[in-house]
Amino acid sequence: MAIPTLGAMIAAIGSPAEWAAVGTTKLIWDDTNSKLSILGDLTFLAGRKGLVGVYDAAQTQAIWAMGPSYVLTPGGASNAYGAIYGLTWSYNPDYGGAGNNPQSKAGLSHQLLVMHNGVTQTAIGGGIWTNGTVTAPGYTGGVSGSSYGSLTVSGTLSGYAGIYFPYARVVGCMYDSAGNGGAYHEAATTCWHFYWCQDQQCLGIAGSTTTSTFACQINGMAKASYFDASSDVIARANLWSHDGGVHSLSDERLKKNIRPFEKGLLILRKVQSILFNFKSDNKLLLPSDRDVCGISAQELQKILPEAVDIAPKIGGRTTTKVQNPDGSFSDILGPEPDLTDYLSINNVYLRHIMINAIKELDDRLSKIEKEAIP
Repeated sequence: MAIPTLGAMIAAIGSPAEWAAVGTTKLIWDDTNSKLSILGDLTFLAGRKGLVGVYDAAQTQAIWAMGPSYVLTPGGASNAYGAIYGLTWSYNPDYGGAGNNPQSKAGLSHQLLVMHNGVTQTAIGGGIWTNGTVTAPGYTGGVSGSSYGSLTVSGTLSGYAGIYFPYARVVGCMYDSAGNGGAYHEAATTCWHFYWCQDQQCLGIAGSTTTSTFACQINGMAKASYFDASSDVIARANLWSHDGGVHSLSDERLKKNIRPFEKGLLILRKVQSILFNFKSDNKLLLPSDRDVCGISAQELQKILPEAVDIAPKIGGRTTTKVQNPDGSFSDILGPEPDLTDYLSINNVYLRHIMINAIKELDDRLSKIEKEAIP
């Protein structure tokens, strides 16, 4: 069956006045406003066919509007959009002249615009821009085989997939195929806000290196604190408390085998305080540029062995993730781990020895005072 042309259809139906008189009319031509109205669906009977406009990259073209009062301004300037609520097609802003396509979004090239009252709400082209919220609802089974995620980022750059915030030059979330990554700041002093190393099962915070010895390392002023799985805290610098105290759990209801601890002045007399500096090449990276007051663990072990322990090995080999000039990342390994059994001192014993020593001195002073009274 031959499909008649629009001209043949108009000639067969008659004038616009005759069209309106026909109750079953489904195709109406408004000659005054150059509008074609269709009652029903518009179906293209051949493939690769559709609505075709007149190409002009310096103009925004209408595709669909929600009603005759909400259309693109006909024949208007390139920066006039009227009150359109619907879909339009455009090119980059300022193309062909300053001020053209002002509701288009730079960098998206040819783009579909979703407009409300002549203002772009969402643009889809070589990327996606939106003035609203992107919602990715989860569902059973997740996305791409995941049981949790609802949004998939499939592209990579320098081996990492991530989400970039250009205003702050921060990659808020970036990971490689092995699961290593975190939040990265591309600034003059580039660093990771936090970085998870999958192989070492360690989280580095504030640009800290990572090590297989601990679950977390926090960097600050070239020093670091550590947390391991047993909840020990190891610090290379001072530990500060806002309330001025360090609290120890000491509820008697938790204790058994309670007995007096009587060591005091006799032991305290043998304890020798020393002033020293840490060696500059120590593998624990302890600061060597300042004097430190303390006690030799080896000497204390001879007179009070219960107060001396073997310290956790805090010299595990570290890994630092650095960015190369080409944008890729490399792992810089720290020194070989120091597996030396270093000794540490439990200061709780020393504190209670001093308490007992003060009591002994008080008893002696009281005795002298009594003897001095005539």
